[in-house]
Amino acid sequence: MKAEAPLWAGPLHFQISDYSLFLLPEMLYTCFEKPHFKTDDLERCRSMAYMHSKTFDIIFNSNIDGYLDGYFEIDDYIAKPVQILNHKGYKTKFCCSGHPYDTVNEISMEDDGTDPHELMPGVLSIEPLPNGWLKVLVRQAMDCEAYISFDPEVTLPEQPPEGWYKVPDGIRRRWPHDNDPLVCMQNVYAAMKDLTVWAEGLPDLTHLDNQ
Repeated sequence: MKAEAPLWAGPLHFQISDYSLFLLPEMLYTCFEKPHFKTDDLERCRSMAYMHSKTFDIIFNSNIDGYLDGYFEIDDYIAKPVQILNHKGYKTKFCCSGHPYDTVNEISMEDDGTDPHELMPGVLSIEPLPNGWLKVLVRQAMDCEAYISFDPEVTLPEQPPEGWYKVPDGIRRRWPHDNDPLVCMQNVYAAMKDLTVWAEGLPDLTHLDNQ
């Protein structure tokens, strides 16, 4: 695998259709950036919405052929605050709201002799593919963390949302790991509510740019 980052020191990028996923320990993020890896069929036990990459319009789904062109998947709980942030000029890169259940993903990786167990937790099986790649089945534990990464040109206020803290590329919120999905759902909802209130109160950078 031609990783551009040290093993597990940063995100691993995987291509899925027109959007990407960043795989971190116990986390998967929907993202705008172009990746360095590819995946095949991805099955995720997640509640997702769709956001338009230019207008940031949010819909749940559509059965109209081609209607979702230009849309990308995003965790539904975090979709509204991400929409508000982008409308105000705070361009986001990738995000995760946290999730109450494990995810099982099928990932294709180029085989360079590196053991996938060294790259990620939760590897269930590894199958060589005829094209020299590996098909890896991975089970990721429930996410006890929410996260938003911003474009490097975005300058965030010093005070992050209530309960959140700043990291070099964005903001993050963690809560204690609890195997009860209902507790996790309550934590996710509370975190997204605080995030939405914070986003609504931020200055509108698009207005400032036009002055």
